[in-house]
Amino acid sequence: VQGVFWALGSLELLGAIERVDQGAIVEWVLKCQDPASGGFGGNIGHDTNLINTQFAIYVLAQCDALDRVDKGAVSKYVAGR
Repeated sequence: VQGVFWALGSLELLGAIERVDQGAIVEWVLKCQDPASGGFGGNIGHDTNLINTQFAIYVLAQCDALDRVDKGAVSKYVAGR
């Protein structure tokens, strides 16, 4: 998830964000979320942690997709760390 954040940021700065399928990125990021804890792992099926959760939220924000995440579940995860 972290690498995607940095890549999207670079593409935004270069004016080339259209070179990636943001919809596919959003779908992938959402699959990285653990429904039981609300946190995000670095990839699908990976253990969750606060840093990957932070970067997942950043990526969703970059893709204008924060409305796709369960904010209550993520907030509970973050507050519990």
